[in-house]
Amino acid sequence: MPVSHASHTSRASPRPDGFTRFNRRFVAALTRGRGSALLHPYPYGWFDGGCWSLARGVKDWINPRRARPLAAYAVLAERAGGKHIVLHHVLVTLTTASGILYVDGDGVADEPALLRRWRDRERIAAPFLTPFDADALYAQDVRDDARLSMGVTLRLCEVFGPYEEGMVRDSWWTRPRR
Repeated sequence: MPVSHASHTSRASPRPDGFTRFNRRFVAALTRGRGSALLHPYPYGWFDGGCWSLARGVKDWINPRRARPLAAYAVLAERAGGKHIVLHHVLVTLTTASGILYVDGDGVADEPALLRRWRDRERIAAPFLTPFDADALYAQDVRDDARLSMGVTLRLCEVFGPYEEGMVRDSWWTRPRR
């Protein structure tokens, strides 16, 4: 795939962002046990070719009936010395009561944390978010795989059950259950 995707092993490390508990479970769901088998047939991971499939699977888990206003976005960066924009990553936006969050293979992050991660870990000098554009992704040879997306959705349902508002916040995991 000619698109530049930084390759790394995803680790949801503790950070004071309020999403640590969800992120640890989310990353484990996609990388351990049955989750690790999702990518076996593919020559890529969630950050080097599988991001669109992951985003679609996550979106379908969060929004199975398309009732919530969610949209996929791509993280973009300019190539050195030109106006040409390179699409690096597809992720899901999640509209919450406290604002917009972004979901990818590392779990949930707000915009500043997401862009900081792409600058620091992926070494993209000036990442920014732009609306999802399937034609632009196809033009840069980025594809999604329906079978992989469905596997992601099923795995997240298996691990978490149906998505519930607020479950990405640490406080959700410590509340009393009915």
